[in-house]
Amino acid sequence: MITSQYRILNRISIGLGLLPMVCVGGVLLFTIRSRSYLGFWPHPSQPDPKLLPFELQHMILWYVLFTLPISLIAIWIIRFLEKKMLQVQRSNFPVIANIAGWVLIVIMIFVPGIDFVGWFID
Repeated sequence: MITSQYRILNRISIGLGLLPMVCVGGVLLFTIRSRSYLGFWPHPSQPDPKLLPFELQHMILWYVLFTLPISLIAIWIIRFLEKKMLQVQRSNFPVIANIAGWVLIVIMIFVPGIDFVGWFID
């Protein structure tokens, strides 16, 4: 019983931990695809990402980005549940991956030249 609960929480925790990295990868793929379509690297509001002919990719990426704040909160709740209810202690990989992903997202919003996340959410 505890083993199955641990496996479920472990898989959810790893998925939530890697979600910011997946979002960064998705934004980079969208940016590269936009670059190949436009012939130049996009800048904030030039062009608007919603106006490019990649509606499905834009919609999926926007919904995934919408879940990011939930992942930040949920990963800590899962860590608490694992520690208190299941009394297991495991690696900090999901938490470290989540924090590293958030750092990358913040960098890609504010650093000029690689501000592709800022362009996407603008």
